[in-house]
Order: sequence, then C-alpha cells, then structure tokens
Amino acid sequence: MVFEIHGGFHSIGSLGNFMLATSDKTLTQGGNYGWRVWEGTVCTGLGPAPCSAPGFIAPIADYINTGSDGRCAIIGGYVYRGTQASLPYGAYIYGDLCSGEIFMLKDGVQTVLLNTALQISSFGEDEAGELFVLDLNGSIFRLVNPDATNAAERPYAIGDTGAFVTSTAEAASVLSVGYARIRADAGQSIPSGLAIFALQQHGVLVSEASVPASRPILAGRVFAEAGPDVNTGIALANPNDQPAIVSFYLTDVNGTDFGAGTVTIPPKQQVAAFLNQPPFNGTNSIFGTFTFTSSVSVGAIALRGFTNDRGEFLITTLPVVDIGITLPESTTIAHFADGGGWTTQIVLVNPSDAVVNGNVQFISRAGQIIQTMPYTVRPRSATRVATAGSGSSVQTGSVRILSAVSAFSIFALRSSGVTVTQAGMPTAAAGTAFQTYVEIGGAIRSGIAIANPSSSAVDVRLDLAGRTTTLSIPPNGQTALFVDEVPGLSDLAGPFQGVLRISAATPVAVTALRGHTNQRGEFLITATAPLDESARAGNPDLLFPHFAEGAGYSMQFILFGRAASGTISFFDQAGNPASLAFR
Repeated sequence: MVFEIHGGFHSIGSLGNFMLATSDKTLTQGGNYGWRVWEGTVCTGLGPAPCSAPGFIAPIADYINTGSDGRCAIIGGYVYRGTQASLPYGAYIYGDLCSGEIFMLKDGVQTVLLNTALQISSFGEDEAGELFVLDLNGSIFRLVNPDATNAAERPYAIGDTGAFVTSTAEAASVLSVGYARIRADAGQSIPSGLAIFALQQHGVLVSEASVPASRPILAGRVFAEAGPDVNTGIALANPNDQPAIVSFYLTDVNGTDFGAGTVTIPPKQQVAAFLNQPPFNGTNSIFGTFTFTSSVSVGAIALRGFTNDRGEFLITTLPVVDIGITLPESTTIAHFADGGGWTTQIVLVNPSDAVVNGNVQFISRAGQIIQTMPYTVRPRSATRVATAGSGSSVQTGSVRILSAVSAFSIFALRSSGVTVTQAGMPTAAAGTAFQTYVEIGGAIRSGIAIANPSSSAVDVRLDLAGRTTTLSIPPNGQTALFVDEVPGLSDLAGPFQGVLRISAATPVAVTALRGHTNQRGEFLITATAPLDESARAGNPDLLFPHFAEGAGYSMQFILFGRAASGTISFFDQAGNPASLAFR
C-alpha cells in the first residue's frame, strides 16, 4: 500500500492479479475492493459472495499474474513530483518483482515505461521528488528521461499533413509566465498554432484551455467579467524594438465607459494580470468589455477563470476582437449543447459605437430552428443569452448570429452538482477547406463539429492518415462526432497525433473539440481552432501571447496546417529568454 506524501493519491497492491489506485484523496472506509471474490477485474469464483454481488469497487488499472517466469507481484511506487522532467508530472510509477517491468499510470492509462532485468524490490523518492528503483541485490538506480530538454527555443519542421507537438514537463514547482514568438525560416510560410493550457490541482487535471496563435494587433476588445467566482485575465506581449504605449478602458452593460488608464510595455516584454489587478485596476464587479489601443502592434490574449463548487479554477479562452476590421452580418457557432447537465451561453460583443440589435437562432442537427432569442448590445459593450439546460437528454446543434457582432459560446457541464468543465468556442467563418489538429489515444479524444449554413444539403469530405470518408449534412443542419466515431476513420489506432482535412463544395462552418478524461473520470473539453486554408499566410511572425508553466500548470504547443520550418522562442515577462523543461 502506498500513500503519497503530497496528497491526492493512494494505491493498494496485491500479489495476485491486480493493482488498485485512486486519485480522490480518500479510500472508502469499509469499501469492498473485491478480495477474494475478485482479483482486479477477474472473477475468481472463490466466494464467499458471488461475483454479481453489488458494491464492488473496481480498480483503475490491473494486469494478470503470469507466474514467476513473468509478472508475479506488483511493487508499489510513487507519484512523480520531481523538478528534472524525468517523468510526466503526476504519473504514478510502479513495477513488478519478477518481470522487471516498470509501469506508468497517467490519466488512467497504464503503460510499460521500461523493461529491465531487475528484481524490483521497492521504489524511493528524494527530497526533490525524483524517483529511484531498488533491485533485490541491493543496487539503486535513478529514473531519468534522456529526451528531456531545457530550452528557450524549439526548432520545428512540419509537412503538409503533419504537426509539430511539444509539451512542457509539468515538473516545476514555481510558476513561470511569459510569451512565445513563432518565426518562420526565410522563404517559409507561417503555420497555424495552438497553445493548450492545463491545470492540475491536488494531483487531478481540472481544466484545459486552447488558445490559437495570433498576429499582433493595434486595437482590441474582449468580453470582461469579474465577480465572486469569475474573473478575466488579459496578457499583452510587445515583440517590438520600441515601447508599446497601451491605452485602455472598460465599458459596462449600459455602454458607459469607465476605468480608463495607460500602461507602457517596454520592448520585448509582456504584462499579464486580472482586470481587478494592476495595471488595469478594475473593480471586483464587472460585466461588459475591455478595450485597448496600442502605439505599436501587440499580441493579446484573454482568459476567463471560473472557480467551481469544489474550489477548482476552470479556464476558458475568450476571443480578442480586432476592432479595426468589419464583421459580417451573419455568423455561425458550429456547436452547442443543452440538457443532460450541459448549458450554453452565447456572448455578444459590440465592436462599434452604435447600438446593435439582432437575433440568436439555435438550430437542430436536422436544420430546424429550435429557438430564437432577440438581443440588444449597447455601444462598445456586451450581452449574453443562455440555454435553459433543464432537459434530461442532451440536445446539440449549431447557433446562428444575425447582426454584425463578435460572438462566442461558453458551454459548461455540471455533474453531481459541480461544474466540471467550461469551454469557449468562437464563431466560425464559413469556408470550403480546413485543417485541424486531432489526437486519439489514452484519455484524449478529438472531435469535430460541422455546420451547414446553406439551404441545400452538402457532402463534406474528411481526409486523415491516408483515409478518406464523406459526411452528408442536411440543409441548415449540423453534425458533431469524435474522430474515432466517424465512419471510415474509426479504425485509426491510437495513440495518434495528426492533421484532419475537411473540405466541401460549398462553405461550411467548422470547429474542433478536444476531450480529456481526468483522473476522476470527468470529461473536460476545450475548443481547438481549425485553419481555414483560404486564409493568407501573412507576415512570418506569430505570437502565443501568454504561457504558464509550473505550480500545477503545463503547456502543449502545436503547429500545423502548412509545410514550414522555423523556431518557437520563449521569453519571460522581462523579455529574457525563458528556458522551459520539455519532455
């Protein structure tokens, strides 16, 4: 039996067929863990109770005892909390006495980490959280990762249908923040990019949020909300060789401006804070927008933090509206979910200095209008409408916004009285060809949502890893599937990371979703922005305006969409190279 000293994980091992591990910080007093009726997930038939008796608490992971010539006895280990990026942070490491295998349990997935010739008798942990394995003959070995890299730059090279993926090691105990700059090599196009923020609290993944790489802008507007359980964070990165003088103000729901201020960001530096913190100095109660203008182009990102009923901090991406562009009169959000614990908010941001009126239409998968909600948005302000979420079954479809506003959705899932996930999804401009990063395997499943805004049916072609299939979408209809559910793609074996191409003869709206099942079995979701192939490659310089690594935060950086090579450079807030631990 192992009790992690940092909390959040306990395990019970058996010399029989199984190991049981829990990550909820408690073992059930008097709980029925199966012995001797069950060995892991195998019914022994030894009694005294039948295997059909209720109340059995199943293991998270198990394997078969094959005897002294194979796997014979589980040797419990430790959860990795080290600082050297030797292993994925939060992974449970254990072994088998006879086979010499060292196992890793991460996000509910059991894998063989190493095959050794050792007779593993125990594991150890030093003060820095690094792990050691003990051999029965008295030898001690430290577990290391030869592929771990500490770097302030990562070169990338991707093909037409490939992706570059790099993840931080989840090992730092102290939070580091800053920004990243994507530079293409001479003569190369700039790829599309995603930065996925992940937050673990007490050894459990509680939130993920995906932020697309963005070009610097001169002026932007973002939905702003602050209250007892919600706040909005803004990060501004200045990649230029001269200072950025940034003027900003807030606007309330009635269109009244307040809280004007100015901040100067020195060359190559970044500022990041919640709206009720310096330098923004807003109030603790905000509903409206935050607007900024800058003397030089800056990278901008906005994140919404919601503290749920368990005190866990859920992160949601908020789109930053470039107020220098003209928005279309009709846009589509490719997915909503309502009922069965799901609710969807539609947030509408007014980019203009005039009152905007319009309608939000919720449309079924079959293309029928379910509900129409009128709205009025005051100048420079924001408003929102929301689904009731009262039904026991889940209803899905698309959303159409009928006026020139910037819109996005926040959809949330409540389970057992707790909000377990929230995700932000922006409107999607309709197009005829998209590429999106997808991942399959372990606890992660990628999905797609495709909406047909036209009055005629459309056939949509999907190309992935040499496979091709077609989905038919009815007039004004929608479909949403996990990639491993799509007919013609369901045989794709995980683990898999790659790029899915979506194309149609007439324009469709597309978004991608990433589902991640955490250690409690809860389904976390975030939207991952696709690349519209018609979009210009533009200046070979993009930013991830913010990253957060350490103290429970980790990052995954993904580049895809165009054959390209170049470098991602990481900087701290003072503009110095930031050496991050990658795995």
